[in-house]
Amino acid sequence: MDVILKIDSENAPYVLTKPFHHSQVLKKTFEDGSVIIQLRVHLNMEFDRLILGFGPSVEVLKPKILRNRILRKLKIAYEQYLDGAMIGRPEGN
Repeated sequence: MDVILKIDSENAPYVLTKPFHHSQVLKKTFEDGSVIIQLRVHLNMEFDRLILGFGPSVEVLKPKILRNRILRKLKIAYEQYLDGAMIGRPEGN
């Protein structure tokens, strides 16, 4: 599936020199140094983890199904870090 990602200026040099996938193509470079790349990959947990590992430095632009899946995982992670999320966990952990 074709995937389009926006990479922030801090991580763009890294992603351009160490591509996510052999199909990676640079589509656009912005004045601030951020970039848009396109890849053709299978959507799977491994790819999700790669994207999530870059946190806010990577934004999925397309496809919508992947964007929504990453958004859902980020929402779950966010909720785990809310103050109330510690309820039921041993103190100090």
